[in-house]
Amino acid sequence: TKCEEDQCGLYTANIYSMSVVEIAHYPGVEVSQLNWRPSIILNPSIIPPTSTPIASWNLLPIPPLYDDFESNDIDNDKWGEGWGASVAGSSGYYSYKQDNGVLEIKSNGTIQSEDFGLPLTGARSISQIQAFEARLKISRGSQGFAFVKIQISADLDTYDWYTQCRLGGSLQKQPTFICDIAKSLGGYGIVYQTDAVSINFDQWYVVRIEIQPDSGAVQYYLDGNLLSTYVPDDVDELTQENVWFYPNIGAWVSNGSITAYVDNVRITEMK
Repeated sequence: TKCEEDQCGLYTANIYSMSVVEIAHYPGVEVSQLNWRPSIILNPSIIPPTSTPIASWNLLPIPPLYDDFESNDIDNDKWGEGWGASVAGSSGYYSYKQDNGVLEIKSNGTIQSEDFGLPLTGARSISQIQAFEARLKISRGSQGFAFVKIQISADLDTYDWYTQCRLGGSLQKQPTFICDIAKSLGGYGIVYQTDAVSINFDQWYVVRIEIQPDSGAVQYYLDGNLLSTYVPDDVDELTQENVWFYPNIGAWVSNGSITAYVDNVRITEMK
């Protein structure tokens, strides 16, 4: 079945008074298409030998940030001014707009090498960022080297730092999903990158970045599946509460063009 708008959101299934699985139910999406995310693994010793487990589903409160782009215009309470683009598309390298319940990002013709970012309003500490997630899709008409992304940036004392996950790549070949970490030491350089996962054009993917507030470990998910965990070498500085993080969604194009879509952007606490 499909959920009604006031029934959509993040659910947990409770068995034996414990949350054992999470499911994010998005508007217009069939239950059969959803991905399940374990919260904990039940210990067999706590299960009564003659009992039949019965799950009770609970809709969690609205997360700290959520945007399904269902309104007519960009929500300025959630989003700042994008760089490298204009809403009307009359100038800038990119245009972006809300259309049919999603955010469309489109390059204005062929781009040599330009970035686009739509930042969330306000900086967040590491304890406030935790998990950053969105649904992403890249159109088959995209060309050159291009990708759509979610990104978390931070301003450290001596350099800038970011981590991102992206769909796309060199589009003459099969598009891929890759996450990486980079920092600016005489120019941005990638210090960590996940293995590439082949993806398809015109297909939605749920992309998620988690940063552990205590350990600073960064985890990357695709459609609810954990792909990689990495502890940055500058973790001592990253985990300080006076370091501010800036999430954004966006795109990058080099010698090409892009049409991409973003939906269901959320920031939540990790379980």
